[in-house]
Amino acid sequence: MSNQHLEITPSNVTSDGTLSFKNGQPVIQFIIGESERFILGDSIRFTGNFQVFLSQDTLSDDSDELNMSQRLGIYSCIDQLVIKSQRTNQVIEHLRNYNRFMSSYISTTTSSNSDNLTHNNMTGLTCPNQAAVKSSVVDNLGNKGYNPNSFCVNLPCGFFNGGQAIPLSSSWGVGGLIVELHLAPDNQVLFSNNGPSGVTALSEAFYQFKNVALVCEAQNPEPADLMALQKQQNQTFEYNSFSSYYTTINSAN
Repeated sequence: MSNQHLEITPSNVTSDGTLSFKNGQPVIQFIIGESERFILGDSIRFTGNFQVFLSQDTLSDDSDELNMSQRLGIYSCIDQLVIKSQRTNQVIEHLRNYNRFMSSYISTTTSSNSDNLTHNNMTGLTCPNQAAVKSSVVDNLGNKGYNPNSFCVNLPCGFFNGGQAIPLSSSWGVGGLIVELHLAPDNQVLFSNNGPSGVTALSEAFYQFKNVALVCEAQNPEPADLMALQKQQNQTFEYNSFSSYYTTINSAN
């Protein structure tokens, strides 16, 4: 098989390339079209630029009280991850409270604060403490205004982390994929360091993505292998999924 790298822009991208919950883009949707090839789920990455604004056209500054989770970084902005078949629009996997799930996931897969200061900081904008994430990510003091924070994170889930290549064919595969990232509201991502006295800083604050893309690696089967795949009948594709991470207890009390 020959490998190929793909870069997919959102289907709902704006003219200036910016996306934010506040400005009416609560969902970032990527469409990986039907094709006679496989996609490697563990190679999928969500990439782009990230900025925090105190108000419209006013970047966050070290004099205000804005901050965000130092442990989650970019993952704090993703409320839900939805994966569908493009051909049938059937939901393959739906992870609600994705940021809460990632809080537990990162805690068990990250070994130390050194990880949050090195490779996790470069990929997901995590930091070892709140002071670090405010200065380097929220305020971005080193590159304010001309070089937004860049990130490139994987999207852990059962479907992508299953370890097997995902067939995109409409006849012997899932029929293409639709990947949706539902953004968390700004007030669930940003908070004030000074409690009630920081309400003013939070009233119009919002985060914004720019130049986002989904990058991944695809595999093209050899002609003989492709012919064998097309001749198969009654094909099934087994995969892992996280069906429910949190449960709700209903009570009459």
